[in-house]
Amino acid sequence: MILSNHMLFSKKILNKALFFIPLQIIALSLLGYLVAAGHLFYSIENRIMDFHYIGYTPHSDIVIVAIDNPSLQKIGRWPWDRSKIAELIGVIQEQSPKAIGVDIAFPEPQNDRADSALASAIGENNNVILPIEAELYSKPGSPLLAARSLLSPIPHLASNAWSSGIVNTPLDGDGIFRKIPLSIQDPSGNILENFSAKIIRKYLDIPNNENTQKTSQHYRLADFLIPTDELSRMWVNFSGPRGTYKMISASDFVEGKIEPGILSGKIVLVGATAPDLHDEQLAPLSKGVPLSGVELHANTIQTILERKFLTPLSSGQLWILCLALAGFWTWIFFHTRVLLSSTLAVIFATSAMVASFLFFENGILFPLLAALIILVLSYFGALLWRYFQTRDQKRLIKKLFENYVDPQIVAQILDHPDSVKLGGEKKEVTIFFSDIRGFTAISEKMEPETLMNYLNEYLSIMTDIVIKNKGIVDKFIGDAIMAFWNAPLDLTDHPQWAAKTTQDMSAALVDFNRKWTAQGYPPVDIGIGLNTGAAIVGNVGSSNRFDYTLIGDSVNLASRVEGLNKEYGTQILVTESTYTKIKAQFLCRYVDLVAVKGKTKGVSLYEILNKPYTPQYLKLYQEAVQNYKERRFNQAALEFEKLSKMENADTVVAKYIVRCREYIKNPPPGDWTGIWEMKHK
Repeated sequence: MILSNHMLFSKKILNKALFFIPLQIIALSLLGYLVAAGHLFYSIENRIMDFHYIGYTPHSDIVIVAIDNPSLQKIGRWPWDRSKIAELIGVIQEQSPKAIGVDIAFPEPQNDRADSALASAIGENNNVILPIEAELYSKPGSPLLAARSLLSPIPHLASNAWSSGIVNTPLDGDGIFRKIPLSIQDPSGNILENFSAKIIRKYLDIPNNENTQKTSQHYRLADFLIPTDELSRMWVNFSGPRGTYKMISASDFVEGKIEPGILSGKIVLVGATAPDLHDEQLAPLSKGVPLSGVELHANTIQTILERKFLTPLSSGQLWILCLALAGFWTWIFFHTRVLLSSTLAVIFATSAMVASFLFFENGILFPLLAALIILVLSYFGALLWRYFQTRDQKRLIKKLFENYVDPQIVAQILDHPDSVKLGGEKKEVTIFFSDIRGFTAISEKMEPETLMNYLNEYLSIMTDIVIKNKGIVDKFIGDAIMAFWNAPLDLTDHPQWAAKTTQDMSAALVDFNRKWTAQGYPPVDIGIGLNTGAAIVGNVGSSNRFDYTLIGDSVNLASRVEGLNKEYGTQILVTESTYTKIKAQFLCRYVDLVAVKGKTKGVSLYEILNKPYTPQYLKLYQEAVQNYKERRFNQAALEFEKLSKMENADTVVAKYIVRCREYIKNPPPGDWTGIWEMKHK
């Protein structure tokens, strides 16, 4: 059978592919999932995601009252006396804000007068939310972060506040704030809500006692369904760098520089912005300049109010995505050439990045790093596979051809293995067959060891000639040699190289006979047949044992032509398809129009001449043959008889004399075409 043209060891390669490709898909899917789920390269994934933030217009109802450097210079060093904070909150209350978030810790009493003044200011409009700081940790099996301890406002202040909330802004492993817990579990097991969520409740008149609903992927606050991670942390969609939100110095309020009504109905966040107070963190859009704590809460509040949520994919969705990407890209890269694969890899990488930004813009967190890792490893996995495939292919090519082909041709094949279709292709080739005349009789006169030396020497000489003339030795059949030209690499003048091979062999045979006749053995002759025609060329055999050879009628014809040398007493016979391509370079003569056994269509045969025929002889020979073809048998017989006297050993002429005499006595039928039908091979 002819093996598949897709790969050399088709079954072995297929079996390896059926193992390697699914293995790569599964491995890359698992790796991609681990990256996408944050188990690997989490910091890198976060840094890549940071580039997706583009910022947006800050919410007009969010105003920050900043305890900044001017405030510290005018009001005094921190911490301030609570009476001053009470004065500040009182001035803010005069502006009728809807909600006031005070991001200042009051864990211990200061003095009765100051604490009472502050409690009075806090409770004036029942709209102040105070902070609770927690020492957080991840509790195994819990869907929430848990608090080992709490730093709460003193009861006198907490009782006058509308509510209190968790103010923590925990950082990722790379020291950047991206996610905020919307609720935590206190040491007693109670649920405490986030500071920003409490402010939103007050701003939107959501009852403070309304229970929240927490699922594995969402946190519900009234009609806000907020996407979260497994620890109830929300991704904050940042509006911009430091200073994005409207910010008014606390000193301006104390000094009465604020126009009436500018805070009416708004959310006011009071907190430290002065760098020396160390209440600041880096964020994706901070550009190296940390955002103050109140700015982090402002971004959190706006993310919820404007529903600019960032939704991570669920575990199931991540698995499906990673499996789909690994399967698709692996299939693509395994079925395309290197140059196209490289181009597609760039296109896919660009597409993944564009898709990631588009998803982010629409509130979906696309695992870009995981996708790029899958893409790169799919590409290099296919390259690695192709490397081993090519290596095995080159080994096979070398094994197939190194003993039968010119080393330069082998080198060309190894350099460009993809240009060779070893699996099977139809192409024009020149086929060569040769045989030693009377080898059986000679072999009977030799000792076995001598016979093998004799045959090996002969085959080595003739094989070297084929290889030197850019041919491929297909096989040895006893003392016979089969060879061909123009495969696997193209050779435009392959008939000429084959014809040259026949003449070189004829010359080499003279030296071979000289050596062996000197040892008392008779000289031998060879018969050679050439035919140029289409054949199927490729690996023929079983999946484990095969040869690079060719099959087809043109091969059979070349073999039959070689055998006809015995019939005509010639050494080198070629078909017309070969003759028409070599006649300008090699001296040939027409021999006969023959229908080989099993065929009815005639094939014109020509002899490549090695004997020193004179021009007069060849001219007369052509005239005689022409008379024979035109049924002028008497004239042809006279001319052939004249030729026989000029060259007694010309068996072709002797055959024509016999035929002419027969046709003179018994003329052929009227539809005679000159075809001589062979009754034997």
